[in-house]
Amino acid sequence: MNKADRTEHLAGYYTLDCCVRDRNIFYFVLYEDYTRWPKSKWDPNSSDGPDAAEIPRRVLIWMRHKPDGKQWSHSHFPGIGDMLGEACTRPKPQFVGIAGLQVYSIGSGEAGFEKDIPTFAQGGPFRSITRARRINGWIYACGGGNGLGKRVANGQWQSFTKGMPDPYKADILLEDVDGFSESDIYMAGHDGRVYHFDGKVGRRKMLPTRMNFQSLCCAGDGFVYISGLHGATYKGRGDQWKCLYKGHLETGPMPGMILGFKDMVWYKDRVWCTSDYGLWTIRDDKLEEADVPDFVRGCAGNLSTADGVLLLAGHGGAAFLEDGQWHEIY
Repeated sequence: MNKADRTEHLAGYYTLDCCVRDRNIFYFVLYEDYTRWPKSKWDPNSSDGPDAAEIPRRVLIWMRHKPDGKQWSHSHFPGIGDMLGEACTRPKPQFVGIAGLQVYSIGSGEAGFEKDIPTFAQGGPFRSITRARRINGWIYACGGGNGLGKRVANGQWQSFTKGMPDPYKADILLEDVDGFSESDIYMAGHDGRVYHFDGKVGRRKMLPTRMNFQSLCCAGDGFVYISGLHGATYKGRGDQWKCLYKGHLETGPMPGMILGFKDMVWYKDRVWCTSDYGLWTIRDDKLEEADVPDFVRGCAGNLSTADGVLLLAGHGGAAFLEDGQWHEIY
């Protein structure tokens, strides 16, 4: 990103999320650095911070196959609140941003807000949404009350929540969802809860822990990796699970592991894991800090992969891995 593009699209903003549509189109969810606001707008001496809906967001788009001067663009949202970002290829290639139950999509010649997702009380899938993931090209999302749904078209969501255990318990929160296929989906959340969804019915899988899980990955080696506080990580599938790393219960947490992983994805021959404090890999059942250049480590925070590319983005910037080589974006 050159200086002119940084000034126009990125200056004064941090990266909140990222996703890969294909090897040529990347999306970044940004939020304004409110700590730079004047005291008339926000006074750090009298407030912990503004409400999330008061902080402007942007969706930044990089189309790297286009000529210089036409690669970067953004959409601006002055008061939408926290936004989750994911890219899909079905029913058409697009970025889909979810803020509460509002949905913004862009791509394939379309751009704008869709019809809001109906609430659970209205027959929709969710009470709240915590994570969106691409599974077989479609966007699936999970959230409160064992909510599970699939975006089937612009403004249309299919609900699977009634097929999940305890769909009426509002205190159950799912934090992540991923799948090997649309009939082989896993979810994880609070109180050690892990579920398998076969396309019609969800069933709980019993793991020997009651920790709050934060992230999971249905990996290319055929196993599911699930992680929680301090990076404590389990590996398994079906009813067979084992602990790979106990987190703070071991001799000491690995550097930067206090908050656990925000994202876990499979790329090439290993699981990649990140939080705001670092980047790790899991290979041959070993969790280790990733051996990457310093500029890559500074981009830790969020991960996305598709079409042979691994994208990493966070407060420190963004970088991607392709054909064994890391490249700095901004």
